[in-house]
Amino acid sequence: MPEFSALIHRSAATSALGLFALAVTGCSAVVSTTNTTADAVHTVSHGVSVSSRSSTNVSSGKPEEATSARTRAFVENQHLALQREAAAGGGEHIDALARLMADAGPQNTQSAELGAWMQANYAELFSPGTSTDQLVSRIERHAG
Repeated sequence: MPEFSALIHRSAATSALGLFALAVTGCSAVVSTTNTTADAVHTVSHGVSVSSRSSTNVSSGKPEEATSARTRAFVENQHLALQREAAAGGGEHIDALARLMADAGPQNTQSAELGAWMQANYAELFSPGTSTDQLVSRIERHAG
């Protein structure tokens, strides 16, 4: 009988250790998920805030200036996605950029044409040291 009792004690100790490990791991997963969600919300909030400030700052100006400011804010916030899509020749961010630029007036920028042009001029558009203003000016010259 003493062997059976020792087996029960070892089994209970192993179960307790397993439950402790599960509790610690589960807690870590919850903290990790919460931190990831908080980071994502912060990133989205920052992008909306910057775009809103840019639009608000120029709302009293001409419509072309407001659209240009929104375009610049978009390019600044989505620079890496635009760079990646320009290398591929198109994508949803380039589509959005084309729509923003079409809202400026007489420009009739088609997203497929813009994507192909950005791909062909990738080295010039995304060379090291190119500012957002320079990038937007080059794109607007092409579209204009």
